[in-house]
Amino acid sequence: MIPERKWNQPFDPSKLTKTSKFTIEKYQLAVASYLGFNSGYNSKQLEI
Repeated sequence: MIPERKWNQPFDPSKLTKTSKFTIEKYQLAVASYLGFNSGYNSKQLEI
């Protein structure tokens, strides 16, 4: 799920798949926030 990258190159979170973004956001909110993506999953869970 994580895209390949060469050593000493910065990580590009825009190349993550939709599934990997959802999984990171669901279980690692701080990491998702750091990478800069938000699908609204956690806000929906708080409303419920």
